Amino acid sequence: MAPSLSRLFAAVGVPVIAFLALVGVFEPPAIASVPTSTIAGAAMTGFAGWCCLVALASDAPWTAAGFLVLSAAFSVQFLSAVTIETDAVAYAVVGVAVGLILVGGTRDDPVTDWAELAS
Repeated sequence: MAPSLSRLFAAVGVPVIAFLALVGVFEPPAIASVPTSTIAGAAMTGFAGWCCLVALASDAPWTAAGFLVLSAAFSVQFLSAVTIETDAVAYAVVGVAVGLILVGGTRDDPVTDWAELAS
């Protein structure tokens, strides 16, 4: 993966991971009267969505597809009334997403020159 993409992913990913770690350590039942699982799901969905948008803007379609799958899975699991009931399905969905991101690492040729992207 291009270093420019990694830096943009980390700009949002590091605070999200730190937040999730703090939630895991202190285990509050709710944050602002919203269940902690919903807040954590929103954080993970937001991070995956951010990575998808960055990959799309950088012309990295395989990477964007992987993060889109992750974002959809997180939103279904944590933010909707429907949940993924079996572990096998959850692992399969995450496996597909990771596979797409790994393929993107070799096949995508992201635009790293933002001036070139703007033109």
